Amino acid sequence: MRHSAFVYEDDEAMVGKLAPWLAVAVTDKTPVVVVLERRKWQLVATALGSDADAILSLDPDVFLTRPEAALAGFDAAFRRLLPNGTSAARVYGEPPWRVEAEWDGWIAFEAIFNRAFAHQPGWALCGYDTRDVPEPALDGAFATHPEILTDSWTRNPRYEKPEDVVRSHTPTPVPIVGLRALPLRRGPQRFRENLRAELDAAGVSKLDAKGMLIAVEEVLTHMRRDGGQKLGVSVGRVGDRFACEISEAGAEIDDPLAGFLPPQPEHPDRGGLWIARQLTQQLELMRSPHGMTVRLWV
Repeated sequence: MRHSAFVYEDDEAMVGKLAPWLAVAVTDKTPVVVVLERRKWQLVATALGSDADAILSLDPDVFLTRPEAALAGFDAAFRRLLPNGTSAARVYGEPPWRVEAEWDGWIAFEAIFNRAFAHQPGWALCGYDTRDVPEPALDGAFATHPEILTDSWTRNPRYEKPEDVVRSHTPTPVPIVGLRALPLRRGPQRFRENLRAELDAAGVSKLDAKGMLIAVEEVLTHMRRDGGQKLGVSVGRVGDRFACEISEAGAEIDDPLAGFLPPQPEHPDRGGLWIARQLTQQLELMRSPHGMTVRLWV
């Protein structure tokens, strides 16, 4: 997967570079997906004329809700657009930068994209409109894309390893006090009943509660498969959210991309952390002198 950043300053520059890039793919009968706000897409579509009809246009407010969901969306799109016999696909999108608290997550998303879809044939182009993109996000564009398009295509000497970018843009989790321990020794059925009771008592919605129940089971399965013996689970309400911490003494997850990479068909059993990230609002990995903790939030 070729992953490039397109930095532009106005609508004319956007249309002038993007429309020809898309038109080449349409001419070559390459599958094309565009994730772009309506106003900009209409400008590009007008320049493309009838070629725009061959392009799948997706609403970013629906597709780019959070990085974990966007990774799953692109994974599904590539699997659909690249069946056996299809040589490549082209994708264009612009990450959302509306909420400052989410900037780190989207910069990390751009870095993860390089690892998550390295095996997929195609070209992903990410737009950065300097009228709207904050300076930290623009710096992130240079850290996460091996190639940059401004006036011309150039190799990017500022590109960094995805793992390093994700580490630097992942906040250190803050310890939580007051969580209650849920015993595991009474068996899985009793544990699920106790966890469900805690979720109900905390007023967690049925949909979020169902996601948390499945996510916790997936994390426990992941830890047990990797040799986890001394497992512990603690839960509780924290403000208007619900947290669940699954700890394993002696364990270590040193990969900052853990749970971000889509599971592959040859290893369908290795997707526990991926599923947990998809079914909860947030997953945090924490080290301690005693082992490793996975914290889930809804």
